[in-house]
Amino acid sequence: MPVLASWEFDRSKQRENIMEPGVTEVFSDTFGLVRRRDGPVKICQATQGCPQVPPLMARRLRDNLPASISAFPSTSITVTFDP
Repeated sequence: MPVLASWEFDRSKQRENIMEPGVTEVFSDTFGLVRRRDGPVKICQATQGCPQVPPLMARRLRDNLPASISAFPSTSITVTFDP
């Protein structure tokens, strides 16, 4: 997707569950809506300046689903970039 090819992903030290041994940070952003740990739903920071990106990503997923999957409902999508 061209929009992701030019995206400036944030550095994150909090996504330890996806880091390879010895890696201390990844480049990652979440697009869409998420529920905060204290309860309220919020618009992800990456989405605030580019509200057209989550629907674009959802359409890309929907258009490329395997035949065995009929739908992919979601409120947010996290993308990790490996430079």
